[in-house]
Amino acid sequence: MYRNHVKLALVAVLFGTSLVAGVPGVLAQDTAPVGGHVAHPAHYADPLVQKVIDTAETQIGTPYKWGTNKLRGDSTFDCSNFTQYVYQTAVGYRFSSSSKKQGDLNQYRDWGVYYNIRDIKAGDLLFFSTSDSGGKVGHVGIALQDGTLKIIHTYSPKVPLGEYDYTNNKWWTSHFLYARRPLNHVRAAENPGVPSTPSTSVQSPPAAPVTDSPGSTVASAPSGATDRVTPVKGWVSVRSAPSTSAPKVAVLHLGESAERLATVNDWWYKVRLSDGTVGYLTSSPRYVQTQ
Repeated sequence: MYRNHVKLALVAVLFGTSLVAGVPGVLAQDTAPVGGHVAHPAHYADPLVQKVIDTAETQIGTPYKWGTNKLRGDSTFDCSNFTQYVYQTAVGYRFSSSSKKQGDLNQYRDWGVYYNIRDIKAGDLLFFSTSDSGGKVGHVGIALQDGTLKIIHTYSPKVPLGEYDYTNNKWWTSHFLYARRPLNHVRAAENPGVPSTPSTSVQSPPAAPVTDSPGSTVASAPSGATDRVTPVKGWVSVRSAPSTSAPKVAVLHLGESAERLATVNDWWYKVRLSDGTVGYLTSSPRYVQTQ
């Protein structure tokens, strides 16, 4: 009998099962630490930003579940329901609970779009591609500080809702697509006589290179110039990150062109294709040329 109990205990340890009938085992991901705080402004000059960040912080530690909706009474969030919940609760502005729709540049045009990390403002929605989103929007969170990838978000059961600093994180910086600013809409609604931010893409070219990942600098395209990239011949692969080992997200064929957003390490261009896909392609003049 004692030997049988020992065997059961070993099975429970190895497979994460429970010795109590009807009680599921606890996996490592379920015991991940609650997301902590990172250094960011305690007070924001803009009261709307303050409301957004304060509301977001009240939800730190809320469990993650994909497809959930706390506005309908659930006790969990996924990434885009979190951003939706925060904006509706903080400033009364409701929009889609889908990260793809929040990031769709043909929707919510008055939000604008900001491609450079240095142009991020606290309260912005930050959009990222993921390992399986094909270079398109797969994740969203809320910026905590101007010009950084300090973010409050929830990503998976292993990344609980909390505050994180990805400013010098290679994976997150290479998967950053752009920021959008729902507060443009909120301000315009509160002040209808004041012109809002233009609905077209917004980008302030940096005066100096900005950091895109550790050890690499990213310079934006020249201001006022038409800067597009096209293959010299044949076709060129567009990848999800500036690496030949990164997944291929698209192909740029001869006769097609992409908008150059930045140059990375003199080896790669960060580009946006005509369908909105953002990715990286070689900057070698053997394969591509700029126009």
